[in-house]
Amino acid sequence: MNMTQEELDAAIHSQVVKQMHSGGNYPAYDSLLVRLRDRSRILCSQINKAIPFDPTEYQFYVKERESNMRKLFGSVNGEIEIISPFTCDYGVFISLGNKVYMGAGCVILDCGPVTIHDEVLIGPGVHIYTVNHPLDPEERRQGWELTKPVAIHQNAWIGGHVTICPGVTIGKNSVVGAGSVVTKDVPPYCVYAGNPAKLIKKIEH
Repeated sequence: MNMTQEELDAAIHSQVVKQMHSGGNYPAYDSLLVRLRDRSRILCSQINKAIPFDPTEYQFYVKERESNMRKLFGSVNGEIEIISPFTCDYGVFISLGNKVYMGAGCVILDCGPVTIHDEVLIGPGVHIYTVNHPLDPEERRQGWELTKPVAIHQNAWIGGHVTICPGVTIGKNSVVGAGSVVTKDVPPYCVYAGNPAKLIKKIEH
């Protein structure tokens, strides 16, 4: 669903988004949030289009894909490389630094803010979650959700098929081993792996 820049700015600063980012319950099926998610799905679909074989069409494809990525994300501070397919909930709540790389099949549920700093490497099939559901079954049935932000700091390396849970911060220059489930913060200059991810060793620097 198309939105003008004015409509998008108003939505981002709306009361329901403030409620969503407050850490408490918010109504996931609010009409404005549904509209923002629809916008994200359309842009992701355009970004994930098949690569054309014709050289002339390919040049246009690259420019269009770059334009759609910059429309999708809240901010892009430099060059990024994202291999399709890529999926996210909103896009506008994702901030990307310079030289960020994401492998194929990454999924970001950015109901809460996701900040990925410069030179972060993210392997294929990584899932980043900021959203959770209430334990109370009636609240879940009514469509309530809650969020916690995720941050990945400079030059961190996230191995393939890692899951990063809501509220987690990955420290600068740290490494998370493939297939790990990260439920707690990872300090800088550390290697973490496992389910749940635990300290394997510290990185000398």
